[in-house]
Amino acid sequence: MKKLFILTCTLLFGIGSFAYNPRNIDEKLVQAFSVSFPRAEKVSWQELTQAYVVSFVDNGIRSRITYQKKDGVILSYIRYYFEETLPVNIRLGIKREFPGKKIWGVVEISTQPDPEDQTPEQGLQTVYYVKLESAKTWTTVKLDTNGNTDIVERYRKAL
Repeated sequence: MKKLFILTCTLLFGIGSFAYNPRNIDEKLVQAFSVSFPRAEKVSWQELTQAYVVSFVDNGIRSRITYQKKDGVILSYIRYYFEETLPVNIRLGIKREFPGKKIWGVVEISTQPDPEDQTPEQGLQTVYYVKLESAKTWTTVKLDTNGNTDIVERYRKAL
């Protein structure tokens, strides 16, 4: 019985440590998030020194937003998904530039531009890291919304 009690306490303590949600988050920020992502599931808030990080799943897409603490501005927005969610123009460009390669996964990163380079109408700038697979290689390609592409990494598969 004593072992069962200790096991239960340990289990509850462990679960509680993973489900930490800071209590002093600005209610306006939480409300803004809820309005922007009404179907968000598995929402988890993390408090950092200068920012809040929200991890969640929205329409089956794992996402993470970093908000600046002082004013609630979005610093970055990261989404992890597969080929079907990739914008059509980017998907077609990849298929044209890398024929015979399969899109395995995508990491979409949107960040605030450098304040010195920013004009008032600029918002988040988005880049896509697309993992491509062929019979012999894995390739990661970085694309921006202007159509620029760079090969970030390329690995040969083990035979």
